[in-house]
Amino acid sequence: MSSGRARRREADLLRTRIAAIVASCSAAACSPGVSSSDSSGSFEGPEIGRDAPPSEVCNVSSYALVSGLHLPEPVHYLARDYSGDPREEAGTACEAADDPEDCAGALAAIRTEASASPTAATFGRYYYVYTRGSEVDVLVSEQEVLQLLGPIDTVNEAAVVLSLKYGLPQGCGGISAVDDGYLTGPYLRRQLKPATVGDCEVIGSFAVHVAYDGTTTELQRGTTFGVCPGRRPTGLLAPAGADGNLAAGAHFARVAELELAAVAAFAEIERALAAHGAPRQLIQRCRAARRDEVRHTALMTELACRYGAVPEPVRFVPKGSHTLLELALENAREGTSRELFGAVVAAWQSRAASSSDTRARFAEIARDEAEHAQLSLDLAAWLSERLSEEERILVDHERERSFRALDLELGEAVDDEVAHVAGLPTASEAKSLLRAIRAELT
Repeated sequence: MSSGRARRREADLLRTRIAAIVASCSAAACSPGVSSSDSSGSFEGPEIGRDAPPSEVCNVSSYALVSGLHLPEPVHYLARDYSGDPREEAGTACEAADDPEDCAGALAAIRTEASASPTAATFGRYYYVYTRGSEVDVLVSEQEVLQLLGPIDTVNEAAVVLSLKYGLPQGCGGISAVDDGYLTGPYLRRQLKPATVGDCEVIGSFAVHVAYDGTTTELQRGTTFGVCPGRRPTGLLAPAGADGNLAAGAHFARVAELELAAVAAFAEIERALAAHGAPRQLIQRCRAARRDEVRHTALMTELACRYGAVPEPVRFVPKGSHTLLELALENAREGTSRELFGAVVAAWQSRAASSSDTRARFAEIARDEAEHAQLSLDLAAWLSERLSEEERILVDHERERSFRALDLELGEAVDDEVAHVAGLPTASEAKSLLRAIRAELT
């Protein structure tokens, strides 16, 4: 088999493995919620919410949002849905109905209607459905959910209120009862803002107070810096004049800027490889990756313009030369960790983005990014053969640091409009994808 055919086969295999990871993490096993069969997330007895729970109720990685509730009017079944599919359930639907078959039909119809409703947006496209005896109803607005909850008198009800406005609280133990309600630990909000080489986002952190009547107040604001997806050139500078808009247009504009930065990154790698006498095939693949990134920039720029935003110019300071160790460290930091993760996220977005056109764009990007990730792996192998044992250890440590940094950066909530339109994974889903990458692809 020729080297070119072998390379294409390896890239196809990587794409297949990425698709398998995304498919498995799109299933219930990778979702933050649990079904009613999980005893950690459901109540014993025929009615949900009758008695106040003795303590908070948690799923695998977050607060339960259909259990641990104390409802003025208990229900027999409660589910938190996303676009027609239950993501978390408690109880058995229609079990107490006079005619379970009619009840099930009504429940299916109301789910179909709610998933298509533009008002089904408590956070993204999440909403609640319930059955109470033969009664079937859907709660598509924040006010309707608050009416179901009544006074906010459990930690899990506070978590529901937070989920309506800020997304699913990450982890358990972060909400505390205080004299006049409940208080969260630091909440994180991603803001796609000007970047340096190490930081592509400004993350606003704040605590949230939840009053007994369901009103929320943001407190204790702060600022940190977060993740930059994809491959960046070493000297990337902040764009001038970027605003803090969290809308989808601003997101796609920032992605377009990073795709354009990747053009410069691959051009710099191409020059460095030529200077070190790298195989012609590696150099040609860098050149092809650079052309791919030009096309990706156009794809994302078109989306940004569609949503009313314009990408900023990209600036960076070119590095005059790279040693083999510097190339290997950069590849470990940007290529075999972040670029690999970026390929998986693009594949996820190709399934989850809100429109068929956006999904098609990310499918095209995902195919290319898998090729780029394979290039990073092949480049790592070529460089490793030319490094000392001590240098190889440094490179391994650099990649490990990059993965750890990614894991820490994925804890913040994603803006609901951006998440829905761009199809971004939630923080818990992104962490699951990262764990799968490390377990299966490294």
